[in-house]
Amino acid sequence: MDRIYVREAETELLEEINDRLDEAGIEYDFDSNNRYMVDEFDTDEALEIMEDIGADAELV
Repeated sequence: MDRIYVREAETELLEEINDRLDEAGIEYDFDSNNRYMVDEFDTDEALEIMEDIGADAELV
């Protein structure tokens, strides 16, 4: 699993990210630091989705 950190995201943005990941069929979870955890095969697509809606996301 890869971890993706979204900087300073408001609740509305996180909800939009979750909706878009669900629509794309990308399974995700959160670690103890509230970073997204996605399968390594979905990482690029998840990052693209997050950045397309204006999130400041980075692979950690």
